[in-house]
Amino acid sequence: MRHRLRQRPGGKRGPLTGPNPTDRGKPRSKIHLITDRNGLPLSLGISGANTHDSLGLQPLVRGIPPIRSRRGPRRRRPAKLHADKGYDYDHLRKWLHERRIRHRIARKGIESSSGKGRADRGDNRRRASARPCTVATMKKWVVPENSNKRVQRASRTIGKGTGTPEEIREARDVLSNYRLAHAFPLNAVTVTVRQRALDVNPNAVVAERRKRLPTILDKLKRHPTMSVTTMQDLGGCRVVFGTVAEVDELVSVLVDLPRSKNRVKKVYDYLRDDPGPRDSGYRGVHLVYEYGASKKEYHGLRIELQVRTLLQHAWATAVETMDLFSGSELKYGKGDADVLRFFALVGSLMAHEEGTTPVPGAEGTREELAAELARLEANVGVLERLRGYAAIVGEHAKTDRRNTLTLELWRTEGRLTVTVHETLAAAEDRITELEALDDENLDAVLINIARISQLRDAYPNYFADTGRFTEFVVACLSAQHSHATFQARTQDSLSHNI
Repeated sequence: MRHRLRQRPGGKRGPLTGPNPTDRGKPRSKIHLITDRNGLPLSLGISGANTHDSLGLQPLVRGIPPIRSRRGPRRRRPAKLHADKGYDYDHLRKWLHERRIRHRIARKGIESSSGKGRADRGDNRRRASARPCTVATMKKWVVPENSNKRVQRASRTIGKGTGTPEEIREARDVLSNYRLAHAFPLNAVTVTVRQRALDVNPNAVVAERRKRLPTILDKLKRHPTMSVTTMQDLGGCRVVFGTVAEVDELVSVLVDLPRSKNRVKKVYDYLRDDPGPRDSGYRGVHLVYEYGASKKEYHGLRIELQVRTLLQHAWATAVETMDLFSGSELKYGKGDADVLRFFALVGSLMAHEEGTTPVPGAEGTREELAAELARLEANVGVLERLRGYAAIVGEHAKTDRRNTLTLELWRTEGRLTVTVHETLAAAEDRITELEALDDENLDAVLINIARISQLRDAYPNYFADTGRFTEFVVACLSAQHSHATFQARTQDSLSHNI
């Protein structure tokens, strides 16, 4: 028997043909794996190659470690488990049912296109996929279809606007594919970032999004010599913490992360001195990643990570809300000079609060900054505008059932629609449909977030949710008013005594 197990392949398959490690009877091994929906391993087992896949399910499920839950004790069992046809046995379904684990196991003889075979589409390792409280779904990733030179030519065509209508349509298609191709590198970076961020603070908000095509086209028109291939934020990940110390801790961990194929190429510290706060008042830390992991077709694509505190996020949200609802471009330093100065002053006051470098041109004391802020608010009424925007946007999706969605904001009507999609492909189809309208009154974005209940925290500008910013400014103005009143009373007292 031993000599039969170790026999060499027959001559007709060629002298270089080796044994197939998944063939029965071969003295090799194979890996059984349970992952969460993002591909992070939860439970791992190794068996002989001649062991049937179904025998590995029960040990793998039992081996899932305690996982942090949003409330209550840690969980050892997934709420639902997906598996392919290799696990299609009644006794396994019964075993999962007894443990109150919902399941979706593909049935033999049913094509994957019917939906029940979705779990083993494109997966030749027969991997069971599970995650507590969520359903696993398979994603089809877009790959770059054009050379960098062709993408650069398309960028020039859009930037200069000199092509024929057909050439411009072709250029848009090239740029759209290049943008969509960042989804896979973005997901890979976000998986790593989310894991490390939650280690720093379990309540950290982590979300990802791709740059909108209209935003890309507008930037090319403003900078005709720019190429999309040099943009570092076509795919963006965002982490929001409570304190600067947590921001610093995560940045330190990510920069020095060992054995990571997706390397941090550049760190922009807008909190201190490299390059320091922007003149506009923006503060935060940006990391630029370059994808270099297993899928070579994505090598060289760059992803931007923004790490902010709640205060820094509140400032950025207020600016984006003003731009989103009023059509201004404060984010790019364009607009009413008093409004621009208002946000620069608030940025400096926030820097005082967090103990970091103040905004250039706004380096005064808290009292001096707050006094000037009060005069500007009386003139331009920024807080009243923000409160007005918030009044026109209502409540929206709160389910955590899926994490791929589109936000559609019609500015004039103040109507916001949140659509939760079953698949990434469905969300991308919806965004493509909306972008084809080419309506300046519409702002649409595709977002992928771990829990939809955190959507307002991650992208509050779409909800006109500027409460934290408003509260901070009101507190500064109140403190300034109290200080001014105290100074006036002191002066009156001195005059009276004299």
